[in-house]
Amino acid sequence: MKKYHWSIISIFLMLLLAIIKLGVGFLSKSVALKAEGIHSLSDSLASFIGFISIYMSEKKHEKFPYGLYKLENIGAMFISFFLFFAAYDMFMDVLFGHYKIDRQYISWGLGVGIISMLITFGFSVLERIAAKKHNSPALMADSEHMLVDGFGSFVITLNFLSLEFNINLDKIFASVIILLIIYTGFHILKEQIFVILDASVDSKMIEHIKDIIMQDPRVKSIKRLLVRKSGDKIFIDAAISIKSHNFNQSHAVADDIEEAITRVFPQTEMVFIHYEPDESPENTRIAVLTFQDEVSDFKNVDMIHIYDNFVLTFVLKAKDDKEKKEDITATDIAQVKSDFVIATNHPKSNRAKWILHKYGVFIWETENKDIQKALDEIKAFSKD
Repeated sequence: MKKYHWSIISIFLMLLLAIIKLGVGFLSKSVALKAEGIHSLSDSLASFIGFISIYMSEKKHEKFPYGLYKLENIGAMFISFFLFFAAYDMFMDVLFGHYKIDRQYISWGLGVGIISMLITFGFSVLERIAAKKHNSPALMADSEHMLVDGFGSFVITLNFLSLEFNINLDKIFASVIILLIIYTGFHILKEQIFVILDASVDSKMIEHIKDIIMQDPRVKSIKRLLVRKSGDKIFIDAAISIKSHNFNQSHAVADDIEEAITRVFPQTEMVFIHYEPDESPENTRIAVLTFQDEVSDFKNVDMIHIYDNFVLTFVLKAKDDKEKKEDITATDIAQVKSDFVIATNHPKSNRAKWILHKYGVFIWETENKDIQKALDEIKAFSKD
């Protein structure tokens, strides 16, 4: 069944129980049973609001690009207000009501209590299962106040059992029902206020999402992870550091992570992943300009040594074009996606400088002719 089907059943079920409880309550003049009837009536109205909020929350509107999911939370808040109203009404009856129980209807009241208790407890369990399946706060709130109604019916059963033995504890049992309703109302209200204010989800879910992200070997660290609920949906905003400087590869990492999260948490509505390359030198590509195996400048270079993770990966032969040698060398360095270039001097050509700047290649100028010592300079810099 869909979410709103449960709400429809709840509406008619609680309305039927309310009519029966109020009818027998007025006949028997039981404050507790009338109070419980009012409670059930407020529950049926609250369930109707829950149904409206669930139905409307699934609608799409261009003015609400993030969805209307919080209508479920607003509906759940109204349910808590109805519970407070029911508690207040019963409290006034306990304080100022003066009724003498009509004993000929005690067996009726006992029967109503037992039947109502079985129905409400059973439906509450089924609705709670459906709420977890659909991840619906409105259904969960409805199942909780249905559970309270079940406890209220249990108290009514005890009340009429005591009346069978000529012990009138009607107002005492009514007070117990009031306390149960107030507790449930505050619990529901607190949960929904947290969601309305975009409070984070529980730490267990946060840690689970972190584990999913870090399982991807291309992810080095998580810089930020924000997760919030809206109705039955969750929204995720993450900033991660990845081992890639390639845009397409980085985008693929983000897509894979989003798919992995959605697979585990199907209620995920949106995943925003901000990715940036890991800037630690241990994960960068370094080009070293050399002449006769010593660090050189852009003008005299004959070989370009490419290092990944400070390990020599391959070597490029520099072009012999004397007029455009610096420009061509800069282009070669950019094309192999280098992050650093080690040289004894910056290039004199403005175009070479522009190429390196455009592709984000940092020029590391050194006086060391020894290749390894020049690389060690970057290592030492990273530690600082």
